[in-house]
Amino acid sequence: MANTPHCHSENAPRRHRVSSLHVHDPHTIFSALDLQGGELFLDLGCGTGDFSRIAAERVGTTGKVFALDRWSDVVTEINGRAAREHMTNLHALVADLADPLPFQDETANLCFLCTVLHSIGSNAVRQFLFGEMYRVLRPRGRAAVVECKKEPSSFGPPPEIRIAEEELDAMASGVGFRKRTSTDLGHTVLVLYEKL
Repeated sequence: MANTPHCHSENAPRRHRVSSLHVHDPHTIFSALDLQGGELFLDLGCGTGDFSRIAAERVGTTGKVFALDRWSDVVTEINGRAAREHMTNLHALVADLADPLPFQDETANLCFLCTVLHSIGSNAVRQFLFGEMYRVLRPRGRAAVVECKKEPSSFGPPPEIRIAEEELDAMASGVGFRKRTSTDLGHTVLVLYEKL
């Protein structure tokens, strides 16, 4: 499967870079996230914004959702759909996750990174992103990372670029996060970390 495009591959056609919602149970994910009304949710590498839209419904009119993606056409589509559906609490922004996140320190309640981290080129950039998530999260804020299990599978990215849960734990603890839960999603795992 090494040459098979996956949802965040640089060489994949745009339609394959859109969302991984179709392979996950949103109810299971959002139950694990424990997202509350009024919270600020950051969807990092949001694709089409499917998870962002669900989060916007969960946080309600007193909360906010920011969907970040580096593709400007995707961001335009999300903002257009949000406007058409009167989702005034959902805002999409163009951003590269290798750069500092465009948010002040300790402003977000939850950072969500779904099947994105493996597509970031180097461990140094991945570690930097964990540091940025820690910076923008409020005390007791959560960082949620969904990644394909590092095991043989006909689904997802090639095994050599997958990230084992133990590697995620090391990156997270390296910047000060504490592991809160790990949820088996079948082909993938959702690991939730908390800012101390």
